[in-house]
Amino acid sequence: MPKLEIQSIDFSKNKENEEEVSESRKTVVMVKQFEGENITIHVFNIIATDIKEDIGKIIQSSEFEWEYHHDPSVNLTGIFCNNISKFYNIKSPLKSFSAKRKLNNLDFDHSPNILSRPEKVCILMESVSTEELDMVFSKCQDMQHLLTRAEIPDEYDNYGIWNAKEMWLRYAPPTIEGLLNMNYERLICRRSKLKTSDLNLFLKKWLQSTEKEDNKYKIHEIKLSRIENDSNIFEDLPVIPWNPRQRGQFFFHRNPFQNFGIDCSRDFDLLRDDGVLATVSYIRIPHLYDQFYFYVWRERFHVIPNDALFDPAIIF
Repeated sequence: MPKLEIQSIDFSKNKENEEEVSESRKTVVMVKQFEGENITIHVFNIIATDIKEDIGKIIQSSEFEWEYHHDPSVNLTGIFCNNISKFYNIKSPLKSFSAKRKLNNLDFDHSPNILSRPEKVCILMESVSTEELDMVFSKCQDMQHLLTRAEIPDEYDNYGIWNAKEMWLRYAPPTIEGLLNMNYERLICRRSKLKTSDLNLFLKKWLQSTEKEDNKYKIHEIKLSRIENDSNIFEDLPVIPWNPRQRGQFFFHRNPFQNFGIDCSRDFDLLRDDGVLATVSYIRIPHLYDQFYFYVWRERFHVIPNDALFDPAIIF
């Protein structure tokens, strides 16, 4: 019997009915099949339809791709994934879950249990509501990687349920409460509404905080771009210059493409009362955008691999 793995579940749109919410619900399930060294990807398009004549249709669009048209009240995605998991004894977690259209309770009420523990979650809509964010983060509990394209609503405040080892957000949370209350190791945001006065307050609150015992992750890195400079970011902060006896010169940054040793010798440090040390770097780049970097030294002296590049900063 071949080995199977449910690779991804994708909440997408049925292009034939893109403007209609209920009828346009489509779930794309990708299943990877392993037979020796051969790998085959099977694609199952599970399409909800209110057209009675289409309900029950099964269309094979290519050798390894099918369409299943079903009554929206039937949990066909859940039935399909649960049955295939039981029959092939699939125990590995879901690799990826993505949302490319407006979400509703039916998507999650009708989702298989496997959806509760995806390794990677991608929120790819251009806009997202507070209700949709709460749905995603209350259902997907054990993600490693989070990717979002949508701007977070200004009124959103339930950041305490955000849990992911790495968060890659196109838009940073609009307030520092997001930076403080989300649970992550690495947070990288390409756009931000935050100002240097906001980040100054963030650093002061970080200094007054302590590690939460119930948090799964501890902050290692924060990187924000497009910061508005409205004041001195270091105002009234007990910053100290680099002390070679207190920490190393290079902070080790690991990403899927290249490892970096980031030179922090010219940046300022903050030492919290509980002994946690962090480095703050604020970079002004002519004709570009101001960058904010925050590195927490969980190990004071990083061992940098031989294949790492050495760079004063990572411009993202």
